[in-house]
Amino acid sequence: MQPPALQAGGAWVITSKPIAVPEAFFKAVLLHWPADARGGEHYEAHAWIVENRSYGFSGFEQKATALEISIDELESIIRLDLYPNLVRLIGSGPAETVEAGK
Repeated sequence: MQPPALQAGGAWVITSKPIAVPEAFFKAVLLHWPADARGGEHYEAHAWIVENRSYGFSGFEQKATALEISIDELESIIRLDLYPNLVRLIGSGPAETVEAGK
């Protein structure tokens, strides 16, 4: 009997059946900042696409910053509207600014 996971060529084999592994994954975050001493209420958005590969642990924060893209760019790549109600909630001008920013 073989162990449940065998290392083969740098990858872990956990089953004899094929497993789909995506080339990359994405994350999108929409932040709402209430009015405070620094300024009025505002929103900001951040998005990343990260390839499934080793980035190492050294300097990952700088690497993550380099991988950041705008919400508009991400939506164009994945062909989805991530925040369909944003215009209704905050207005078209602020929504455009939030989605276009990096």
